[in-house]
Amino acid sequence: MNVPNATGRLLRRAGGTRHFPRTNPHRRSISQRKPGLRFAVKKSVAKYEAVNRPKAVAAGALSRGESLRQQTFRSAAKYGYLKTSPAMAEEIYKALQEKGQFDGKTIEELAKSNNIELIAFTSIARLLLRSQISKEQQSLGSRLLHACSAAKEPNATIELVKIAHRRDQLHLAHFKAPLSHLAVLVREMDPRAMVLQAQMFEDQGKLKEALTLYQKATSFKTRWREMLRDAELDDDQLDIITKSEDPTDYGVDSAYTAMGALYARAFNDTENAIKSFEKGALEGGDPEAFHALAQYELKDPDNPVYTEKYIEYETKAAASCHLEAAYAVAKFYAMTPKEAAQKTTPGAYKVFLRAGSHERMDFTLVTRWLARMLTGSNRIFSNTLLNKLIKWYSRQVTRSAKWRLIWALQWSALASHPPPFYGDAHILNIRIFMRAGHRKRAMKEIERLTPQKEMFSESQWMQLEQIRREIKGEYVGDVKRDSKTKMRRLR
Repeated sequence: MNVPNATGRLLRRAGGTRHFPRTNPHRRSISQRKPGLRFAVKKSVAKYEAVNRPKAVAAGALSRGESLRQQTFRSAAKYGYLKTSPAMAEEIYKALQEKGQFDGKTIEELAKSNNIELIAFTSIARLLLRSQISKEQQSLGSRLLHACSAAKEPNATIELVKIAHRRDQLHLAHFKAPLSHLAVLVREMDPRAMVLQAQMFEDQGKLKEALTLYQKATSFKTRWREMLRDAELDDDQLDIITKSEDPTDYGVDSAYTAMGALYARAFNDTENAIKSFEKGALEGGDPEAFHALAQYELKDPDNPVYTEKYIEYETKAAASCHLEAAYAVAKFYAMTPKEAAQKTTPGAYKVFLRAGSHERMDFTLVTRWLARMLTGSNRIFSNTLLNKLIKWYSRQVTRSAKWRLIWALQWSALASHPPPFYGDAHILNIRIFMRAGHRKRAMKEIERLTPQKEMFSESQWMQLEQIRREIKGEYVGDVKRDSKTKMRRLR
Protein backbone atom coordinates (compact mmCIF):
# COMPACT_ATOMS: atom_id res chain seq x y z
CA MET A 1 0.00 0.00 0.00
CA ASN A 2 1.16 3.54 -0.74
CA VAL A 3 0.95 5.36 2.63
CA PRO A 4 0.65 8.99 1.40
CA ASN A 5 -2.19 8.19 -0.99
CA ALA A 6 -3.98 6.04 1.57
CA THR A 7 -3.76 8.82 4.18
CA GLY A 8 -5.08 11.33 1.69
CA ARG A 9 -8.14 9.17 1.04
CA LEU A 10 -8.83 8.92 4.80
CA LEU A 11 -8.52 12.70 5.24
CA ARG A 12 -10.92 13.39 2.36
CA ARG A 13 -13.52 11.04 3.82
CA ALA A 14 -13.19 12.76 7.22
CA GLY A 15 -13.55 16.20 5.64
CA GLY A 16 -9.95 17.18 6.40
CA THR A 17 -7.36 18.72 4.17
CA ARG A 18 -4.71 16.83 2.21
CA HIS A 19 -1.11 17.54 3.30
CA PHE A 20 0.53 15.19 0.80
CA PRO A 21 1.00 15.71 -2.94
CA ARG A 22 -1.52 13.96 -5.20
CA THR A 23 1.14 12.77 -7.59
CA ASN A 24 3.13 9.65 -6.82
CA PRO A 25 6.87 10.21 -7.38
CA HIS A 26 7.24 6.52 -8.20
CA ARG A 27 4.45 6.55 -10.77
CA ARG A 28 5.53 6.13 -14.42
CA SER A 29 4.90 8.78 -16.99
CA ILE A 30 2.21 8.17 -19.64
CA SER A 31 4.87 7.34 -22.25
CA GLN A 32 6.41 4.73 -19.94
CA ARG A 33 3.13 3.23 -18.77
CA LYS A 34 2.27 -0.32 -19.83
CA PRO A 35 -0.80 -0.70 -22.05
CA GLY A 36 -3.78 -0.87 -19.71
CA LEU A 37 -7.41 -1.84 -20.14
CA ARG A 38 -8.37 1.35 -21.98
CA PHE A 39 -5.59 0.84 -24.52
CA ALA A 40 -6.56 -2.82 -24.97
CA VAL A 41 -10.21 -1.90 -25.57
CA LYS A 42 -9.27 0.78 -28.11
CA LYS A 43 -6.97 -1.71 -29.85
CA SER A 44 -9.72 -4.34 -29.97
CA VAL A 45 -12.21 -1.82 -31.39
CA ALA A 46 -9.69 -0.70 -34.03
CA LYS A 47 -9.00 -4.34 -34.95
CA TYR A 48 -12.73 -5.06 -35.20
CA GLU A 49 -13.31 -2.04 -37.42
CA ALA A 50 -10.34 -2.95 -39.63
CA VAL A 51 -11.74 -6.45 -40.13
CA ASN A 52 -15.41 -5.54 -40.51
CA ARG A 53 -15.23 -2.14 -42.17
CA PRO A 54 -14.89 -3.51 -45.74
CA LYS A 55 -17.98 -5.65 -45.11
CA ALA A 56 -19.88 -2.65 -43.76
CA VAL A 57 -18.82 -0.54 -46.75
CA ALA A 58 -19.86 -3.28 -49.16
CA ALA A 59 -23.19 -3.77 -47.39
CA GLY A 60 -23.98 -0.06 -47.12
CA ALA A 61 -22.89 1.00 -50.59
CA LEU A 62 -25.49 1.73 -53.25
CA SER A 63 -23.66 -0.51 -55.69
CA ARG A 64 -22.36 -3.67 -54.03
CA GLY A 65 -20.32 -4.52 -57.12
CA GLU A 66 -18.48 -1.20 -57.09
CA SER A 67 -17.04 -1.56 -53.57
CA LEU A 68 -15.97 -5.16 -54.18
CA ARG A 69 -14.34 -4.15 -57.46
CA GLN A 70 -12.28 -1.46 -55.74
CA GLN A 71 -11.16 -3.94 -53.07
CA THR A 72 -10.26 -6.45 -55.78
CA PHE A 73 -8.15 -3.87 -57.61
CA ARG A 74 -6.30 -2.96 -54.39
CA SER A 75 -5.61 -6.60 -53.47
CA ALA A 76 -4.56 -7.50 -57.01
CA ALA A 77 -2.14 -4.55 -57.14
CA LYS A 78 -0.61 -5.70 -53.85
CA TYR A 79 0.19 -9.13 -55.28
CA GLY A 80 1.34 -7.87 -58.68
CA TYR A 81 -1.65 -9.06 -60.72
CA LEU A 82 -2.72 -5.52 -61.56
CA LYS A 83 -0.18 -3.75 -63.78
CA THR A 84 -1.26 -0.24 -62.83
CA SER A 85 -2.47 1.58 -59.72
CA PRO A 86 -5.93 0.74 -58.27
CA ALA A 87 -7.03 4.37 -58.80
CA MET A 88 -6.03 4.26 -62.48
CA ALA A 89 -7.78 0.89 -62.90
CA GLU A 90 -10.99 2.35 -61.46
CA GLU A 91 -10.68 5.41 -63.73
CA ILE A 92 -10.19 3.20 -66.81
CA TYR A 93 -13.16 1.04 -65.81
CA LYS A 94 -15.46 4.05 -65.53
CA ALA A 95 -14.19 5.51 -68.82
CA LEU A 96 -14.86 2.25 -70.67
CA GLN A 97 -18.27 1.94 -69.01
CA GLU A 98 -19.20 5.41 -70.26
CA LYS A 99 -18.02 4.67 -73.81
CA GLY A 100 -20.04 1.45 -74.00
CA GLN A 101 -18.49 0.37 -77.30
CA PHE A 102 -14.71 0.27 -77.77
CA ASP A 103 -12.13 -1.53 -79.91
CA GLY A 104 -8.37 -1.95 -80.21
CA LYS A 105 -7.81 1.64 -81.36
CA THR A 106 -9.75 2.97 -78.36
CA ILE A 107 -7.52 0.99 -75.99
CA GLU A 108 -4.36 2.24 -77.73
CA GLU A 109 -5.56 5.85 -77.42
CA LEU A 110 -6.38 5.39 -73.72
CA ALA A 111 -2.99 3.80 -73.10
CA LYS A 112 -1.22 6.68 -74.84
CA SER A 113 -3.21 9.42 -73.08
CA ASN A 114 -2.72 7.85 -69.62
CA ASN A 115 0.91 6.87 -70.33
CA ILE A 116 0.45 3.21 -69.38
CA GLU A 117 1.20 -0.03 -71.20
CA LEU A 118 -1.35 -2.26 -72.91
CA ILE A 119 -0.67 -5.08 -70.46
CA ALA A 120 -2.33 -2.94 -67.75
CA PHE A 121 -5.61 -3.14 -69.68
CA THR A 122 -5.21 -6.90 -70.00
CA SER A 123 -4.71 -7.25 -66.25
CA ILE A 124 -7.90 -5.22 -65.60
CA ALA A 125 -9.82 -7.37 -68.09
CA ARG A 126 -8.63 -10.57 -66.40
CA LEU A 127 -9.75 -9.43 -62.96
CA LEU A 128 -13.18 -8.32 -64.22
CA LEU A 129 -13.66 -11.49 -66.24
CA ARG A 130 -12.73 -13.85 -63.39
CA SER A 131 -14.64 -12.03 -60.69
CA GLN A 132 -18.21 -12.98 -59.87
CA ILE A 133 -19.14 -9.49 -58.73
CA SER A 134 -21.70 -8.87 -61.46
CA LYS A 135 -22.46 -10.13 -64.97
CA GLU A 136 -22.12 -6.57 -66.27
CA GLN A 137 -18.49 -6.37 -65.11
CA GLN A 138 -17.73 -9.83 -66.50
CA SER A 139 -19.15 -8.76 -69.85
CA LEU A 140 -17.01 -5.62 -69.84
CA GLY A 141 -13.95 -7.70 -68.95
CA SER A 142 -14.60 -10.04 -71.89
CA ARG A 143 -15.01 -7.14 -74.34
CA LEU A 144 -11.89 -5.45 -72.96
CA LEU A 145 -9.87 -8.64 -73.42
CA HIS A 146 -10.98 -8.87 -77.08
CA ALA A 147 -10.08 -5.20 -77.59
CA CYS A 148 -6.61 -5.73 -76.09
CA SER A 149 -6.08 -8.71 -78.39
CA ALA A 150 -7.13 -6.56 -81.34
CA ALA A 151 -4.48 -4.07 -80.20
CA LYS A 152 -1.93 -6.94 -80.55
CA GLU A 153 -1.29 -7.34 -76.82
CA PRO A 154 0.22 -10.88 -76.55
CA ASN A 155 -1.05 -11.66 -73.03
CA ALA A 156 -4.64 -10.84 -74.01
CA THR A 157 -4.47 -13.08 -77.08
CA ILE A 158 -3.02 -16.01 -75.11
CA GLU A 159 -5.66 -15.58 -72.38
CA LEU A 160 -8.52 -15.43 -74.92
CA VAL A 161 -7.39 -18.52 -76.84
CA LYS A 162 -6.76 -20.36 -73.57
CA ILE A 163 -10.35 -19.67 -72.40
CA ALA A 164 -11.82 -20.64 -75.78
CA HIS A 165 -9.73 -23.83 -75.86
CA ARG A 166 -10.86 -24.81 -72.38
CA ARG A 167 -14.53 -24.17 -73.26
CA ASP A 168 -14.29 -25.75 -76.72
CA GLN A 169 -15.28 -22.47 -78.43
CA LEU A 170 -12.42 -22.04 -80.90
CA HIS A 171 -14.82 -22.59 -83.81
CA LEU A 172 -16.77 -19.40 -83.00
CA ALA A 173 -16.34 -16.45 -85.38
CA HIS A 174 -15.13 -13.88 -82.81
CA PHE A 175 -12.09 -16.07 -81.98
CA LYS A 176 -10.80 -15.98 -85.58
CA ALA A 177 -8.73 -12.80 -85.03
CA PRO A 178 -7.14 -14.00 -81.75
CA LEU A 179 -6.19 -17.30 -83.44
CA SER A 180 -4.52 -15.39 -86.28
CA HIS A 181 -2.54 -13.32 -83.77
CA LEU A 182 -1.59 -16.51 -81.89
CA ALA A 183 -0.12 -17.91 -85.11
CA VAL A 184 1.97 -14.73 -85.45
CA LEU A 185 3.22 -15.13 -81.86
CA VAL A 186 4.19 -18.74 -82.57
CA ARG A 187 6.21 -17.63 -85.60
CA GLU A 188 7.87 -15.00 -83.39
CA MET A 189 8.91 -17.85 -81.04
CA ASP A 190 6.85 -16.74 -78.04
CA PRO A 191 7.19 -19.82 -75.76
CA ARG A 192 3.79 -19.34 -74.09
CA ALA A 193 2.05 -19.21 -77.46
CA MET A 194 4.02 -22.26 -78.61
CA VAL A 195 2.97 -24.30 -75.58
CA LEU A 196 -0.68 -23.32 -76.06
CA GLN A 197 -0.58 -24.12 -79.78
CA ALA A 198 1.07 -27.48 -79.04
CA GLN A 199 -1.70 -28.37 -76.60
CA MET A 200 -4.26 -27.55 -79.27
CA PHE A 201 -2.36 -29.81 -81.68
CA GLU A 202 -2.54 -32.61 -79.10
CA ASP A 203 -6.33 -32.32 -78.92
CA GLN A 204 -6.49 -32.47 -82.72
CA GLY A 205 -4.36 -35.63 -82.79
CA LYS A 206 -1.34 -33.90 -84.38
CA LEU A 207 1.13 -35.40 -81.94
CA LYS A 208 4.33 -34.96 -83.97
CA GLU A 209 3.56 -31.27 -84.59
CA ALA A 210 2.86 -30.82 -80.88
CA LEU A 211 6.15 -32.49 -79.92
CA THR A 212 8.09 -30.27 -82.35
CA LEU A 213 6.56 -27.12 -80.84
CA TYR A 214 7.35 -28.26 -77.30
CA GLN A 215 10.95 -28.88 -78.30
CA LYS A 216 11.20 -25.42 -79.86
CA ALA A 217 9.73 -23.82 -76.72
CA THR A 218 12.24 -25.58 -74.48
CA SER A 219 15.12 -24.43 -76.68
CA PHE A 220 14.07 -20.84 -75.96
CA LYS A 221 15.93 -20.83 -72.64
CA THR A 222 19.04 -22.29 -74.22
CA ARG A 223 19.20 -19.49 -76.79
CA TRP A 224 18.68 -16.83 -74.12
CA ARG A 225 21.40 -18.42 -71.98
CA GLU A 226 23.86 -18.23 -74.88
CA MET A 227 22.98 -14.58 -75.54
CA LEU A 228 23.37 -13.69 -71.86
CA ARG A 229 26.69 -15.52 -71.67
CA ASP A 230 27.90 -13.55 -74.68
CA ALA A 231 26.78 -10.38 -72.90
CA GLU A 232 28.64 -11.55 -69.76
CA LEU A 233 25.48 -11.56 -67.64
CA ASP A 234 24.65 -14.09 -64.96
CA ASP A 235 21.92 -16.74 -65.06
CA ASP A 236 19.76 -14.93 -62.50
CA GLN A 237 18.91 -12.37 -65.15
CA LEU A 238 17.95 -15.20 -67.45
CA ASP A 239 15.22 -16.28 -65.01
CA ILE A 240 13.91 -12.70 -64.85
CA ILE A 241 13.82 -12.36 -68.64
CA THR A 242 12.36 -15.76 -69.48
CA LYS A 243 9.75 -15.85 -66.72
CA SER A 244 6.21 -15.17 -67.87
CA GLU A 245 5.01 -11.59 -67.42
CA ASP A 246 2.05 -12.86 -65.42
CA PRO A 247 1.90 -15.93 -63.15
CA THR A 248 -1.30 -17.10 -64.85
CA ASP A 249 0.39 -17.42 -68.26
CA TYR A 250 2.10 -20.52 -69.54
CA GLY A 251 5.76 -20.29 -68.58
CA VAL A 252 8.72 -21.69 -70.46
CA ASP A 253 9.20 -24.45 -67.88
CA SER A 254 5.70 -25.84 -68.43
CA ALA A 255 6.83 -26.92 -71.93
CA TYR A 256 9.12 -29.53 -70.36
CA THR A 257 6.24 -30.93 -68.31
CA ALA A 258 3.83 -30.96 -71.25
CA MET A 259 6.45 -32.63 -73.44
CA GLY A 260 7.10 -35.28 -70.77
CA ALA A 261 3.38 -36.02 -70.52
CA LEU A 262 3.19 -36.34 -74.31
CA TYR A 263 6.14 -38.75 -74.37
CA ALA A 264 4.55 -40.89 -71.67
CA ARG A 265 0.96 -40.84 -72.93
CA ALA A 266 1.24 -40.88 -76.71
CA PHE A 267 4.66 -42.38 -77.46
CA ASN A 268 5.06 -44.65 -74.40
CA ASP A 269 8.64 -43.35 -74.11
CA THR A 270 9.36 -43.52 -70.37
CA GLU A 271 13.02 -42.57 -70.65
CA ASN A 272 12.43 -39.28 -72.49
CA ALA A 273 9.38 -38.58 -70.34
CA ILE A 274 11.44 -38.78 -67.15
CA LYS A 275 14.20 -36.62 -68.68
CA SER A 276 11.65 -33.94 -69.60
CA PHE A 277 10.04 -34.04 -66.16
CA GLU A 278 13.45 -33.77 -64.50
CA LYS A 279 14.31 -30.67 -66.53
CA GLY A 280 10.95 -29.10 -65.74
CA ALA A 281 11.25 -29.94 -62.04
CA LEU A 282 14.93 -29.67 -61.17
CA GLU A 283 15.78 -26.77 -63.51
CA GLY A 284 12.46 -24.97 -63.77
CA GLY A 285 10.84 -25.82 -60.42
CA ASP A 286 7.51 -26.68 -62.07
CA PRO A 287 5.24 -28.29 -59.41
CA GLU A 288 3.43 -30.37 -62.03
CA ALA A 289 6.77 -31.86 -63.09
CA PHE A 290 7.65 -32.71 -59.47
CA HIS A 291 4.28 -34.43 -59.08
CA ALA A 292 4.80 -36.38 -62.31
CA LEU A 293 8.28 -37.50 -61.20
CA ALA A 294 6.85 -38.70 -57.89
CA GLN A 295 4.47 -41.07 -59.69
CA TYR A 296 7.44 -42.91 -61.25
CA GLU A 297 8.68 -43.63 -57.72
CA LEU A 298 5.55 -45.70 -57.04
CA LYS A 299 6.14 -49.08 -58.65
CA ASP A 300 2.58 -50.31 -57.99
CA PRO A 301 0.02 -47.46 -57.59
CA ASP A 302 -2.63 -49.92 -56.35
CA ASN A 303 -0.35 -51.14 -53.56
CA PRO A 304 2.14 -48.28 -53.16
CA VAL A 305 5.42 -48.46 -51.28
CA TYR A 306 6.49 -44.89 -50.52
CA THR A 307 10.13 -44.00 -51.13
CA GLU A 308 12.15 -41.07 -49.83
CA LYS A 309 12.30 -39.54 -53.32
CA TYR A 310 8.51 -39.83 -53.65
CA ILE A 311 7.82 -37.79 -50.52
CA GLU A 312 10.55 -35.28 -51.44
CA TYR A 313 9.06 -34.63 -54.89
CA GLU A 314 5.48 -34.49 -53.63
CA THR A 315 6.42 -32.12 -50.80
CA LYS A 316 8.15 -29.75 -53.22
CA ALA A 317 5.08 -29.81 -55.49
CA ALA A 318 2.73 -29.31 -52.54
CA ALA A 319 4.82 -26.38 -51.28
CA SER A 320 4.04 -24.70 -54.61
CA CYS A 321 0.28 -25.24 -54.23
CA HIS A 322 -0.23 -28.45 -56.21
CA LEU A 323 -3.48 -29.79 -54.73
CA GLU A 324 -2.99 -33.48 -55.55
CA ALA A 325 0.53 -33.35 -54.14
CA ALA A 326 -0.71 -31.63 -50.97
CA TYR A 327 -3.28 -34.39 -50.56
CA ALA A 328 -0.60 -37.06 -51.11
CA VAL A 329 1.69 -35.51 -48.47
CA ALA A 330 -1.19 -35.23 -46.00
CA LYS A 331 -2.18 -38.85 -46.63
CA PHE A 332 1.42 -39.97 -46.07
CA TYR A 333 1.74 -38.27 -42.67
CA ALA A 334 -1.78 -39.26 -41.59
CA MET A 335 -0.83 -42.96 -41.53
CA THR A 336 -0.32 -44.75 -38.24
CA PRO A 337 3.28 -45.77 -37.46
CA LYS A 338 2.27 -49.41 -38.02
CA GLU A 339 0.89 -48.63 -41.49
CA ALA A 340 3.93 -46.50 -42.34
CA ALA A 341 6.32 -49.33 -41.39
CA GLN A 342 4.54 -51.62 -43.86
CA LYS A 343 4.11 -49.14 -46.74
CA THR A 344 7.42 -47.26 -46.76
CA THR A 345 11.07 -47.91 -47.47
CA PRO A 346 13.50 -47.46 -44.53
CA GLY A 347 14.49 -43.99 -45.77
CA ALA A 348 10.87 -42.86 -46.19
CA TYR A 349 10.00 -44.24 -42.74
CA LYS A 350 12.70 -42.04 -41.20
CA VAL A 351 11.15 -39.04 -43.00
CA PHE A 352 7.75 -40.08 -41.63
CA LEU A 353 9.10 -40.17 -38.07
CA ARG A 354 10.78 -36.78 -38.48
CA ALA A 355 7.53 -35.36 -39.95
CA GLY A 356 8.30 -31.91 -41.23
CA SER A 357 12.04 -31.97 -41.83
CA HIS A 358 11.47 -31.52 -45.58
CA GLU A 359 10.63 -28.28 -47.32
CA ARG A 360 7.72 -26.48 -45.73
CA MET A 361 5.03 -24.53 -47.52
CA ASP A 362 6.29 -21.53 -49.42
CA PHE A 363 3.80 -19.00 -48.05
CA THR A 364 4.62 -16.43 -50.73
CA LEU A 365 3.68 -18.88 -53.48
CA VAL A 366 0.68 -20.14 -51.53
CA THR A 367 -0.78 -16.68 -50.96
CA ARG A 368 -0.20 -15.75 -54.61
CA TRP A 369 -1.93 -18.95 -55.68
CA LEU A 370 -4.87 -18.27 -53.35
CA ALA A 371 -5.02 -14.72 -54.67
CA ARG A 372 -5.32 -15.98 -58.22
CA MET A 373 -7.88 -18.65 -57.35
CA LEU A 374 -10.02 -16.33 -55.24
CA THR A 375 -10.38 -13.77 -58.03
CA GLY A 376 -12.96 -16.24 -59.32
CA SER A 377 -15.16 -15.78 -56.25
CA ASN A 378 -16.75 -12.99 -54.25
CA ARG A 379 -14.20 -13.32 -51.45
CA ILE A 380 -11.43 -10.76 -51.29
CA PHE A 381 -8.09 -12.47 -50.86
CA SER A 382 -5.77 -11.43 -48.05
CA ASN A 383 -2.17 -12.13 -47.12
CA THR A 384 -3.11 -14.04 -43.98
CA LEU A 385 -5.83 -16.25 -45.46
CA LEU A 386 -3.82 -19.47 -45.49
CA ASN A 387 -2.36 -18.79 -42.04
CA LYS A 388 -5.88 -18.36 -40.63
CA LEU A 389 -7.03 -21.48 -42.43
CA ILE A 390 -4.20 -23.63 -41.07
CA LYS A 391 -4.51 -22.21 -37.55
CA TRP A 392 -8.24 -22.91 -37.58
CA TYR A 393 -7.67 -26.52 -38.63
CA SER A 394 -4.76 -27.00 -36.24
CA ARG A 395 -6.82 -25.81 -33.28
CA GLN A 396 -9.16 -28.73 -33.83
CA VAL A 397 -6.34 -31.14 -32.89
CA THR A 398 -5.49 -30.92 -29.20
CA ARG A 399 -1.95 -30.91 -27.84
CA SER A 400 -2.52 -34.41 -26.54
CA ALA A 401 -2.66 -35.63 -30.13
CA LYS A 402 0.56 -36.53 -31.91
CA TRP A 403 2.21 -33.59 -33.64
CA ARG A 404 2.42 -35.60 -36.88
CA LEU A 405 -1.35 -35.29 -37.29
CA ILE A 406 -1.12 -31.50 -37.12
CA TRP A 407 1.55 -31.59 -39.84
CA ALA A 408 -0.74 -33.79 -41.98
CA LEU A 409 -3.70 -31.52 -41.29
CA GLN A 410 -1.82 -28.46 -42.58
CA TRP A 411 -1.37 -30.08 -45.98
CA SER A 412 -4.90 -31.47 -46.16
CA ALA A 413 -6.21 -27.99 -45.27
CA LEU A 414 -4.44 -26.61 -48.33
CA ALA A 415 -5.68 -29.45 -50.55
CA SER A 416 -9.30 -29.06 -49.42
CA HIS A 417 -9.42 -25.28 -49.81
CA PRO A 418 -11.78 -24.41 -52.68
CA PRO A 419 -11.69 -23.71 -55.52
CA PRO A 420 -11.51 -26.31 -56.97
CA PHE A 421 -13.46 -28.77 -54.85
CA TYR A 422 -11.36 -31.78 -53.81
CA GLY A 423 -13.56 -34.41 -52.15
CA ASP A 424 -10.77 -36.79 -51.10
CA ALA A 425 -9.03 -34.02 -49.14
CA HIS A 426 -12.23 -33.24 -47.20
CA ILE A 427 -12.60 -36.92 -46.33
CA LEU A 428 -8.98 -37.02 -45.16
CA ASN A 429 -9.59 -33.98 -42.92
CA ILE A 430 -12.46 -35.83 -41.25
CA ARG A 431 -10.39 -38.97 -40.77
CA ILE A 432 -7.61 -36.94 -39.12
CA PHE A 433 -10.16 -35.41 -36.75
CA MET A 434 -11.29 -38.96 -35.95
CA ARG A 435 -7.74 -40.12 -35.18
CA ALA A 436 -7.20 -37.10 -32.95
CA GLY A 437 -10.27 -38.07 -30.91
CA HIS A 438 -12.49 -35.24 -32.22
CA ARG A 439 -15.49 -37.26 -33.37
CA LYS A 440 -17.97 -34.45 -32.75
CA ARG A 441 -15.81 -32.10 -34.80
CA ALA A 442 -15.68 -34.74 -37.57
CA MET A 443 -19.48 -35.00 -37.48
CA LYS A 444 -19.81 -31.22 -37.78
CA GLU A 445 -17.56 -31.32 -40.86
CA ILE A 446 -19.80 -33.97 -42.43
CA GLU A 447 -22.90 -31.91 -41.67
CA ARG A 448 -21.22 -28.84 -43.16
CA LEU A 449 -20.41 -30.74 -46.36
CA THR A 450 -23.85 -32.38 -46.68
CA PRO A 451 -25.38 -29.48 -48.72
CA GLN A 452 -22.52 -29.97 -51.22
CA LYS A 453 -23.35 -33.62 -51.81
CA GLU A 454 -23.43 -33.18 -55.59
CA MET A 455 -19.75 -32.14 -55.53
CA PHE A 456 -18.70 -35.59 -54.28
CA SER A 457 -18.47 -38.71 -56.40
CA GLU A 458 -20.65 -41.68 -55.47
CA SER A 459 -17.78 -43.60 -53.87
CA GLN A 460 -16.65 -40.52 -51.89
CA TRP A 461 -20.15 -39.96 -50.54
CA MET A 462 -20.36 -43.62 -49.52
CA GLN A 463 -17.15 -43.14 -47.52
CA LEU A 464 -18.66 -40.12 -45.76
CA GLU A 465 -21.81 -42.09 -44.91
CA GLN A 466 -19.69 -44.91 -43.53
CA ILE A 467 -17.75 -42.45 -41.34
CA ARG A 468 -21.05 -40.92 -40.18
CA ARG A 469 -22.35 -44.32 -39.06
CA GLU A 470 -19.03 -45.10 -37.38
CA ILE A 471 -19.06 -41.82 -35.45
CA LYS A 472 -22.64 -42.25 -34.27
CA GLY A 473 -21.89 -45.78 -33.11
CA GLU A 474 -18.85 -44.57 -31.12
CA TYR A 475 -19.86 -41.47 -29.24
CA VAL A 476 -23.51 -42.32 -28.71
CA GLY A 477 -22.60 -45.61 -27.03
CA ASP A 478 -20.06 -44.82 -24.31
CA VAL A 479 -18.57 -41.32 -24.18
CA LYS A 480 -16.42 -41.95 -21.09
CA ARG A 481 -14.71 -44.99 -22.59
CA ASP A 482 -14.16 -42.89 -25.72
CA SER A 483 -12.14 -40.22 -23.91
CA LYS A 484 -10.05 -42.74 -21.96
CA THR A 485 -8.95 -44.62 -25.05
CA LYS A 486 -8.14 -41.52 -27.11
CA MET A 487 -4.38 -41.69 -26.61
CA ARG A 488 -4.29 -45.45 -27.17
CA ARG A 489 -5.65 -45.00 -30.69
CA LEU A 490 -3.02 -42.40 -31.53
CA ARG A 491 -0.12 -44.78 -30.91
